Amino acid sequence: MSFTSELVQAGVKHIGKKAAKFLNQMPVDDIAGTVRAVNRHPNEFADMMKHVNNYADKGDQSGILPYVQYQNKWKNEGVEDLRNSQTLTHGINKGSANQDKLYPQGQIMSAAPMQQQSVIKGPSARKILGNQQLANPPAKRSKSIPPNLPQEVIEEYTQESSARLRAGEKNRVDVPYLVDADDRVYRLDQKGWEYDGDIKQKKYALIDVDLKRARNAKLDKIRQQKVNLTTRAGTDQKDFYADPDPKARHKKGTEEPHHRAPLHPSARLKSGLSKREGSMLDNFLESKGIVTGNSKYNRDNLPNEVHKKLHSWLKKNKLLTGNEDLTDLTLAQRKKYITQFVADMQKSDAKTFKIMQAFNRLTKRKTKWQTF
Repeated sequence: MSFTSELVQAGVKHIGKKAAKFLNQMPVDDIAGTVRAVNRHPNEFADMMKHVNNYADKGDQSGILPYVQYQNKWKNEGVEDLRNSQTLTHGINKGSANQDKLYPQGQIMSAAPMQQQSVIKGPSARKILGNQQLANPPAKRSKSIPPNLPQEVIEEYTQESSARLRAGEKNRVDVPYLVDADDRVYRLDQKGWEYDGDIKQKKYALIDVDLKRARNAKLDKIRQQKVNLTTRAGTDQKDFYADPDPKARHKKGTEEPHHRAPLHPSARLKSGLSKREGSMLDNFLESKGIVTGNSKYNRDNLPNEVHKKLHSWLKKNKLLTGNEDLTDLTLAQRKKYITQFVADMQKSDAKTFKIMQAFNRLTKRKTKWQTF
């Protein structure tokens, strides 16, 4: 049964086609809390539907964050209801001896992710997550805290989840998060590679999800400031992520968007300039074929492998680093830095071309071999 069908059964009288399409792409773990809210929180549900309709019908992005916040609230209520109705066991409290060490039955495995932000698939995902992290960061902690669980429970979770991730399953979607006795949440992230005998395989390690979210929220805020500083006024920043070849990136996951002129060194060049000086710098760089910020003209679609190799090469050769603080310098005083930036960009473009040529030759050889 679809999300909207359950809402209609719960008493919702009308759901527009566009709103229904939006709701039906929501994760399964969003459904129960929303259906309960129809009768438990009718005013909140009505407000949420207003935001959903505005987004679905008019493309109003401002309603996405309230939608996510309502989903979190209702899912957390579901977790509390579950806690009140049965004992949650993590291998250390008074659960039945036959209960699973990680979660009681399968249902608590899906309850663990409910405590985190919703995941919405599609082009809105990045914006939703970014908005939520900036508006509602978790409690501040400077260091990760090990899970408050017996070591055998941690090892069992790590081994089982690593095997599932290597098999192609996804965190949260397929593989549940680990929740310890203090309600801290953990998941596995890839941390390099390892060998199982002669077989090379991905190596996974536990990370503290709340701490990672806090760090990402801080980094996202800084990154957005750099984007706003480097993007020419009047440019639609969404165009940078409007993939010209959605099949390549979003469906197959083989390509990534690359800022040809990186945000950090571009922001360093413009930091502290007046609007007039910033416009003059934009004009000069564009005369050299360089556009900065979140412009579609600053986007290269690069295969994942090429993207990683290019950034490794730039780092190794200390190009486009942007470490000096130029805030107090006039535009004229920045001439040598601007000249160096243009020279580094030319080297970066030349290297990108060389790596792409090598990648295309290798791909062509593989394709030929596969046809025999």
